[in-house]
Amino acid sequence: MRLEDKVVLLIGINEVSEAISKGLLDEGAKLVIGGKSQEIANRIVEHAKKNGRNAISFECDATNDDQIKAVVDEAISKYEKIDVLITNLWESKVTPFVDLTVNDFMDVLNKSLKAPFRCVRAVLPQMIQQKSGKIIHVTSLTGYAGSTYGKMGGKIPEVPLSTAASALLGFMRSVCREVGPRNITTNAVCIPIINTESFAAMYGEKAIRKSKALTSLGKVCTPEDVVGPVIFLASDESNYMSGESIIVGGGSYMQ
Repeated sequence: MRLEDKVVLLIGINEVSEAISKGLLDEGAKLVIGGKSQEIANRIVEHAKKNGRNAISFECDATNDDQIKAVVDEAISKYEKIDVLITNLWESKVTPFVDLTVNDFMDVLNKSLKAPFRCVRAVLPQMIQQKSGKIIHVTSLTGYAGSTYGKMGGKIPEVPLSTAASALLGFMRSVCREVGPRNITTNAVCIPIINTESFAAMYGEKAIRKSKALTSLGKVCTPEDVVGPVIFLASDESNYMSGESIIVGGGSYMQ
């Protein structure tokens, strides 16, 4: 198995995190998850138990330093290391820019940019001490492509999320420069609108159905489509990759 005995800390719980978590567990990872959705967290832990794997979950708010530190401390206390940190922390405010308030803008940045920053800051001391680590940010494809406004008929103005995701990629690359000499890698997986309940709540089911028109593959992204790239970045197969972004977009955005 590609992740045998690797300790993975995943912060941010949603349907995409659930698919990623099950993939990590199936590859042998020891998983610690933190986030707000305890219903999904319980399903992940139950999957681990049924398959003889190790997973523990903690409720936490990723915008709160003390709560993040508590989860990190629990992971270190139990396993004495953290091999991989995965953040899946972002949400959108679908509002035309002319109607956007400063509070709306800053709220998205707090949850989609500052929260991953807080997680990295909490975990890095342990990774530096153990002289190894991998950091993976799951973020929005709008960090590259910008808002999808006007592209699919659904008109999705996402200035705050696009700004936060773009800044997170810059943060990821800058941290890469600093921690690379310490044998720590940082990478990102950029994802589009995905066919889940949480995405439907943000964008509406019509936008999800129409999102396939943006792709070359002609289909909507699913949580399972994200799993492989994340596992690859968490595994030893990606040891010489750092500061990179894998785009899971079905051909909707090409570099």
